[in-house]
Amino acid sequence: MKFEILAEMCIACGVGHRAAKDGLEKALLIQSLRHTKGNVSRAAVILQMHRNQFSQRIAAHDIRRKDYK
Repeated sequence: MKFEILAEMCIACGVGHRAAKDGLEKALLIQSLRHTKGNVSRAAVILQMHRNQFSQRIAAHDIRRKDYK
């Protein structure tokens, strides 16, 4: 999906910058965990993040990796 289309959809639905940013981040984290069957190290590599940073971000979004194993 192109980012311009996503931005248009957010604006049309009244989604603000913070909510859009947080929503996209959470979706990326969840999809990477699904793709790796809950493997945090591999999911972090996919998103080009350090494992510790990835773990902090999933905790901040109340995502439990065991839900994606």
